[in-house]
Amino acid sequence: MSRTLDKFPEQRRGSGHNWKYNWDEWKDGRVHELIHSSWSSTCDFDVPVESMRSMVYTYANKEGLSARTAKTKAGIAIQFISTTDNGEILEW
Repeated sequence: MSRTLDKFPEQRRGSGHNWKYNWDEWKDGRVHELIHSSWSSTCDFDVPVESMRSMVYTYANKEGLSARTAKTKAGIAIQFISTTDNGEILEW
């Protein structure tokens, strides 16, 4: 039988990391390499690289940004960039 909770629980996985993605930090226009959990215990994500790539493009679309990604040895490189009102990319 279900039970009611006073508040929504924090999302935690593995060794107690808070797995909230740092979208605000990553959308600064610089290239960021996100490290997968299979590469390091101080990682940025713990889902398949293909899933993270999909989340990057979904987030970019939601925020009205353009994004590019590349798989790396340790995870995935990402970059967000602003676009003009007519959808043109300002500059990579």
